[in-house]
Amino acid sequence: SWENLIIQHTTRDSMAALANDCAKKSLFGGGDDALHQCLMDEKIGFSDECALCWMEDILCTKDHCAFIFLQAQMINNVGNFAVGENDITSASCEEAHCEVGQFVPCSGATRRRMNIVSSIARPGEQQCGTVDVKSWEDLFFGSGVA
Repeated sequence: SWENLIIQHTTRDSMAALANDCAKKSLFGGGDDALHQCLMDEKIGFSDECALCWMEDILCTKDHCAFIFLQAQMINNVGNFAVGENDITSASCEEAHCEVGQFVPCSGATRRRMNIVSSIARPGEQQCGTVDVKSWEDLFFGSGVA
């Protein structure tokens, strides 16, 4: 929905950490309901349907990338969301195993596909260059494409 796209933009600098906090709730015994609710809570605010897409993506990541996540916990490096050519992080693992086949068909969008630069550092060639939005602020809250 439009509201969920706005959340994608307004949380671009905090979503990775917020979703990570929600994932911990699921990983450490809170269950799927706690994860789903966390994604809809005030800090994030996704709709039920969008939160379900994110929940499925987090659960997929948990299934495929749990070792990388736990390793990051042990070395206190879980906040490393950088995605470089040769980096193996929870974020790069999620992209390889869950994003294209599961998350994108469910959600319809990712910040990278919308060319919204987020807290996940990535090489410029990994951002979509064909999205011609000069100002997401104007598009979501003002006059439109600048």
